[in-house]
Amino acid sequence: MEKRKKQKVMSVSILALLFAILQVTGYQISMHYQTTVHRSAFFQKIGVLSAVQCVPAFLLVFVVFFLLLYLLFSLLEKWELFCEGKSVSRKNSLLFGMLTTVLLFLCWLPCYAAGYPGFYNYDAFSQVPQALYAEVPYSAHHPLLHTLLMGKIIAFGYHHGTDLNSGIALHSICQMAVCASAFAYVVCYIRKMAGTRRLYMAAVAYYALFPLIPMFAMCTTKDVLFSVLLLFTVLFLHDMCRDISSFFHCRWKVFRFFGTALLMCLFRKNGVYAFVLIIPFFVLLWKKYAKQILILCGAVVFSYVLADSLLIRALDAQKASTEEMLSVPMQQVARVYCEYGEEAFSAEELSLIYAGISRENLENYNPFLADNIKNFFDYTVIQENRSLFIKLWLRKGARYFGSYVNAFLDNTYQAWYPGTSVVKDPAAGETSYFRMNMCAGGYRDSKMPRLLQFYERIAGDFYYQKIPVLRLLFAPGAMLWVVFFTFVYCLYRKKRATVVPLLLILACCLTVLAGPVSLVRYYLILFYGFPVCIGFCLETSDCV
Repeated sequence: MEKRKKQKVMSVSILALLFAILQVTGYQISMHYQTTVHRSAFFQKIGVLSAVQCVPAFLLVFVVFFLLLYLLFSLLEKWELFCEGKSVSRKNSLLFGMLTTVLLFLCWLPCYAAGYPGFYNYDAFSQVPQALYAEVPYSAHHPLLHTLLMGKIIAFGYHHGTDLNSGIALHSICQMAVCASAFAYVVCYIRKMAGTRRLYMAAVAYYALFPLIPMFAMCTTKDVLFSVLLLFTVLFLHDMCRDISSFFHCRWKVFRFFGTALLMCLFRKNGVYAFVLIIPFFVLLWKKYAKQILILCGAVVFSYVLADSLLIRALDAQKASTEEMLSVPMQQVARVYCEYGEEAFSAEELSLIYAGISRENLENYNPFLADNIKNFFDYTVIQENRSLFIKLWLRKGARYFGSYVNAFLDNTYQAWYPGTSVVKDPAAGETSYFRMNMCAGGYRDSKMPRLLQFYERIAGDFYYQKIPVLRLLFAPGAMLWVVFFTFVYCLYRKKRATVVPLLLILACCLTVLAGPVSLVRYYLILFYGFPVCIGFCLETSDCV
């Protein structure tokens, strides 16, 4: 008993330490850029803390988090004991799933009517023409499978309807149906896993009524289907780890996992990187089945490489650039240039930098958005002088380490700190929570204008921030903290089946942070997986 208590204290301490660091650091940055959600006179008067003031603030926050988390750990343990031995009948699971699918779809129809024909935004303006017009070449900059799927659906509606809106409307209906079916499966899985109908009902209410869910269900961004497939991969990983022996004896489960993981990778490269990152941990946790795991995971990665190359060849698509992988280093060098000027570089270093990007573009450095730098860099210069750029980046990092750290934190804090708005450029007042504007060719034809105003207030005016506590549901940072909490709690409770699935979510977020980006659409898996994390915490021994 004493050992168990020490383990709890250690787990809570680690989690409280992490949250306290993120809280104090995020508060500092958000106050500096005035993106904080804390608009009260008290917080405004405190403002940005000095280095000395950060120490007592950190200690206070750590103590508060420790007490709250310890209490939450204890309550969850009591709940598990209360639910132990209880299970939910598997009968009529198909009927439950079908009814839930219909219910979710019906609940989303008002959003569809308000935003009709759908949210034709983000990268759709460059993807759809590739599928719509023969003279427009395909590009692997965005996942080709998504470009084909979305583009051909919209093209079909366009050719058989009146205008592009017909195609957008058809795509919205199709994707809403897919998402409704997916979330219906998720809530049924949670119902069996947690052994309680209350959580099932809460999960249904969340997916049906939380505004972000239907808004993205109607959105043309690739992140929607990718996040759905990632969520399914998480559940299938959990199912595998629950009884790994029987998993490898069931061909259907093996094929189901293989197909879902492969599609996840094909819908976004972040999925491949995250999947590869978790393989070593997967093998270490399940050494007895290391061979089977390596064969299965290796088959997924190999099939992805093969399928991706075949798609590029079949469509004669232009290969994707490496700019996303270089976003962080380029932002860091640009930060040093803007803070210290040309004096921070030698004549040779300046010659090398200017060969890749102009002085004017360097001066357009935006601490929140990497696009201003990465989109204007000549990557052939980097490829031809790779070793010189690496040495330059390392030298400047050693000398201006603080600038490098700040460049990364400023670019990502909106993704890991709950108390901030998600904005593109605070100085210009540009918001980035959800893009309501339609791409060229589509136009808004709302059937419920007043309801549309409600969604516009969420996306552009951050109306949700006026509601304490509830606003945390809209914050990517808060959702990331939920995953951190679930991971540490499950480790403490020795729930090995949840470790690898949660690592996959965290690995995916890590690849996005390396982008570096903070837009909500990149972290959809956190919102989609929120009820699943609660289910993992309340998981009973009789589930699934």
